[in-house]
Amino acid sequence: MVVQASGRSFGLVVDGIYESEEIVVKPLDRVVKSLQAYAGTTILADGQVALILDITGLGQRAQLMSEDELRRAARQGAAEHARSTADCKDPIEYLVASVGGDRRVAMELSQVDRLEEVESATVEKAGTLRFIQYRGELLQLIDVGQAMGAASSTDPDRRVWKTIVRSNGGTSYGLVVDDVLDIIEVSANEKPHPSPDSAIASVLVVGGRVTEVIDEVWLAASFGALGGPELHADGTPTNRGQAPPEESLQVAPEVTQLCTFRLGKTLYGIDVLDVQEVLMPLQRTPIPLSPPEVEGLLNLRGDTVLSVDLGVLLGIPEAERMARARSARTSLGKGAEVPDRMNVVLRSSQGSFSMLVDEVGEVLDLPRALFEPCPSTISSVQRRVASGVFKLQSDILIQLDVDQLHALVAQSQALARV
Repeated sequence: MVVQASGRSFGLVVDGIYESEEIVVKPLDRVVKSLQAYAGTTILADGQVALILDITGLGQRAQLMSEDELRRAARQGAAEHARSTADCKDPIEYLVASVGGDRRVAMELSQVDRLEEVESATVEKAGTLRFIQYRGELLQLIDVGQAMGAASSTDPDRRVWKTIVRSNGGTSYGLVVDDVLDIIEVSANEKPHPSPDSAIASVLVVGGRVTEVIDEVWLAASFGALGGPELHADGTPTNRGQAPPEESLQVAPEVTQLCTFRLGKTLYGIDVLDVQEVLMPLQRTPIPLSPPEVEGLLNLRGDTVLSVDLGVLLGIPEAERMARARSARTSLGKGAEVPDRMNVVLRSSQGSFSMLVDEVGEVLDLPRALFEPCPSTISSVQRRVASGVFKLQSDILIQLDVDQLHALVAQSQALARV
């Protein structure tokens, strides 16, 4: 396959070529960006994560460019880095669409699973709801124009309906718009304006035009796609049956709630507020050129999430982890199946990522009085990512700092490039 970068053509030898298709480009974790070989990711029709190659980066890695070309690429890279670090926050990518003729609406690109063109003839109705049969399941369609009080986006005379497929909590639904216009970056420092319309989360200037950012979760819930809250007469949710406010769920400040897990024989914990979810093993897309602790990328309901083997990252000996697995097999009985490693999805200040651990335990409420600084008996790598330890009756629990974990992964990527 012949490609071109910085005015130079070269060939890529691949195992096979399939077909071209329109895709939604997902942003890369900044840890993977540092490899300078990938421009982004996308999610294929079968749910698998695919890496999008950075052709210029590959040309540089293969040393196919002259010194002048390399210097020019370095200057361009430095300029891009300066622009990207001018603000402390990365820009947010929005998918911009039109409804009601001239109204511009948007939603964050990271929330989009796929873009589909639905044949209106394939749409079926159940009462007032519209559905299509989509990949072996029913996909409910929501008319965004109608929901916003504008002209309908589901005109039966229109042969094709432009549909944005979104997943939330394991449920997928389609948002029907008049047309998909563009993908535009907006500074994260851009101040949004509130909107009195329940269907609109905020109003922003996107691409030089006033654009309404839709509250797609509210829309989906209001139309029953997420189980549907009870609605007032004006169409706004009553919030009846929902969880109580977060303030009422807060734990007393003298107690720390930790989600616990083991690597080998060592017990660890992470603040429950930093844990997004715990999952059984998922299919991973490997990332060539990444260090050994990076397992690959996961498709987490339409979002791509970096998966890291925490045992490898912290230098836990393989023999210790294997001994733990043998012990678990013995305790479960002969022939019993030992559970696979678990994914603990974490939220850091740099975004979500997943850690593979050997065994997930329970959530513990631990008195702060038991908290102590890290002892010298734990490894230097563990001390770097730990905020301290809790001394329990029969064990020591190491509390990990999520931001320090993500920073350690980023450092290992940098070392892998040297």
